[in-house]
Amino acid sequence: MVMIEKNTNGKVPRRYNVNSYNLRAIRTKTIDNNYNLTLSFTVHYADDIESPKIYPSISVDNRVYYVACSIAAEAGMQFNTNPVIGLPDPTWKQNFRIWLDDPLHNYPFIYVEVIRLYSTSDPGTSNGKVVVGRAKIPMPTKVSRKKEGRFGLMRSDEKGGCRPEGHIAVSMEIVRIDN
Repeated sequence: MVMIEKNTNGKVPRRYNVNSYNLRAIRTKTIDNNYNLTLSFTVHYADDIESPKIYPSISVDNRVYYVACSIAAEAGMQFNTNPVIGLPDPTWKQNFRIWLDDPLHNYPFIYVEVIRLYSTSDPGTSNGKVVVGRAKIPMPTKVSRKKEGRFGLMRSDEKGGCRPEGHIAVSMEIVRIDN
């Protein structure tokens, strides 16, 4: 059975597939387009990055990391955590609220980079920043469903390839905010 919402108070009528589960919700609630969606994204920590056994030349003072996050692969809006000292594992516990216009279709992934600052020994870095790991994490596909976990980071090597290097722990949820 398909039901069409009555056009009241200037709201756009919408079609709904009705079953016994959602019939009560349709009768008691008004659904409208008067809301925004945001991505609540929390960066918790990274682990197993730049092990002192593998990278002994990186001093303790030079192990300062931050995370750069973006919802578009091309250059665009980017969100950065505060820099932290990370030996053995950097911890941020920092939350971002990213406004979305159409999260389920335009933004299938969030792109995350863990970056080390103040590098003087790595060749090819003119600005002192070195990307120690990248991840492409699928966004949640439903509103109000929390997604969390540890995701593998990939690091570029000298030969132009990539290799796994550590993990990043994040949580995210698409949140509806009524106007």
